[in-house]
Amino acid sequence: MLGVSLYDEAYGTFYGNTVYSQGDGYDRNRAAQRNAIDLDFSFDVFYHTSVSDPRCMAVVEVILLERMLDGVVRGQYSMGWALLPLFRVGVGAGGSLGGAVTLDALGSGKPLSVPLVGGTPRYLLLRHVYNEELRAPKVLPNCSITFQAEAYPAMDAFIPLLPEDFLVSYGDVVPGLRRFDTAGQLSVSAKQVISTLASPMLSPTYSVVLRRLQLALPAKLHELLATL
Repeated sequence: MLGVSLYDEAYGTFYGNTVYSQGDGYDRNRAAQRNAIDLDFSFDVFYHTSVSDPRCMAVVEVILLERMLDGVVRGQYSMGWALLPLFRVGVGAGGSLGGAVTLDALGSGKPLSVPLVGGTPRYLLLRHVYNEELRAPKVLPNCSITFQAEAYPAMDAFIPLLPEDFLVSYGDVVPGLRRFDTAGQLSVSAKQVISTLASPMLSPTYSVVLRRLQLALPAKLHELLATL
């Protein structure tokens, strides 16, 4: 399972919320043959923000779920984490840095791979407290996260439905955004649904006014109010 959060390196704090992917299994025989595990979570994270500082990044934690035979999760263990750069500083005149800050860490629209390090992302909070006295986490050999950060214009239609810097994925319920059940039918259920984030469909809206609201009270209450 993957957990994704937002982190401000300038202030040493996390902000927004944390969104989690569904757990994924792997083929043990294939992993043993290749001496490696490749997992594609098909996990897309959506959010809108007014922050464009290159020091504000995404943090991904890889979490191992230990399940019992009945499927109940018995334990969760951090298998490593990585900082994902989201923005880059453009090149100004004469090739110097200082141009506009743009989304896309590479500036090429291509996926970027970053190495995993050991421990948990809590290291980032402790580092801000202990500074250089805290030992840096070790890079895990042959372990990496591949991702791509890009603008998503289709989200403009439902930006008012989400708070700023609030991360959502396909399994999350966004009030006002339509969703499907596991059979592919439009649903109003809040469980086991697939949001239309990939191709947004807004729920129908109605303009309503309530007029002439009146309240009837018993006579005894009128008498009580008269004595106050």
